[in-house]
Amino acid sequence: MKSNIFCGLDIGSSKLTAILAKSDKRRIEVLATAVSAVSGLSKGVVNNLADLSDCIQQTLDKLNKETESKIKRVLVSINGDYVRAYPAFAMVALSERGNHQISLSDMDYLRKQTRLLGMRIDETILHEFPQGYILDDTHSVVNPLGLLARKIRLDSYILSASYASLENIKTAVQQSGYEVADIVYSGVASGLGVLSDEERKDGSLLIDFGACFTGLLFFKDNILRDFKMIPFGGSDIT
Repeated sequence: MKSNIFCGLDIGSSKLTAILAKSDKRRIEVLATAVSAVSGLSKGVVNNLADLSDCIQQTLDKLNKETESKIKRVLVSINGDYVRAYPAFAMVALSERGNHQISLSDMDYLRKQTRLLGMRIDETILHEFPQGYILDDTHSVVNPLGLLARKIRLDSYILSASYASLENIKTAVQQSGYEVADIVYSGVASGLGVLSDEERKDGSLLIDFGACFTGLLFFKDNILRDFKMIPFGGSDIT
């Protein structure tokens, strides 16, 4: 069975954690890990690009050396008060007269409108969680594909981050000699990794406890429904 090897890098306020893992359709096998103290970062924000790049390079080079691998692309997990969550919605008319059968292009256009209407100009969207669709102001559906309606509304929940803050982190990774495959918020990554499908479906509150920030994430029906960031973490406890 074909397997994929990937590298994850969690950039926290107090430490860097890197992991090399192999995945297939049935399971994920951890091959190696590396942890080091972080410098060049303050409460998730880059304050010394050279120092952070050096830390990232040393951590990832150690991981590559231990496993004799040649990983160059990394999945980056971030945390900080520059991450925000907000509900967003958009509505579009599908037909002036009669009904229209909803297509994938209709749904894609609606999602783009939702992102445009809710996002600030200085932000980048990290995650988008569609909450549900409403047809003709009355019918609530999970998947409207193929259904008939004259207009459709999408309610969504979006996690975004400061564009400058993300770009500074990307630059630090790139200057360390590695490429950024993708960036995720650490709380969402924890929710997918720690909670089972059943727990996310039935309803669970995940507490993502970091050094400087604590994230509260509520999952229901396998979707993130609510999120709060508290400026309090392990560094505040003596």
